[in-house]
Amino acid sequence: MKRFLSLLLFQEVAQKPMEKWFWSKRQILSTPFFEKIMSEMRYGLLTNFLHFENNDAFDKELHPNPKLRKISEFLDLAVKKFKSLCRLRPDIFVDESLIAYKGRLG
Repeated sequence: MKRFLSLLLFQEVAQKPMEKWFWSKRQILSTPFFEKIMSEMRYGLLTNFLHFENNDAFDKELHPNPKLRKISEFLDLAVKKFKSLCRLRPDIFVDESLIAYKGRLG
């Protein structure tokens, strides 16, 4: 799972128009790092069958953010872990113009 999540994060760093191009054999498109970490078939199976939500325990009325309900437990765990590892100083600022945004607001 660590390898799978690292590939997901690295896809944002080395962006390509199509996901299958990360495992391409063509030299101009290839990213050898991906093939060394995990095969394309295994990655595809993990993306198809990965499921974080307990469908029996979900209550639409009580959930704080229904749009994130499928990954909420994992998201809470990841945010907690990142907060414990990253200590930001008070003099660091992030300007909204530095962050690329493509899409619609929910």
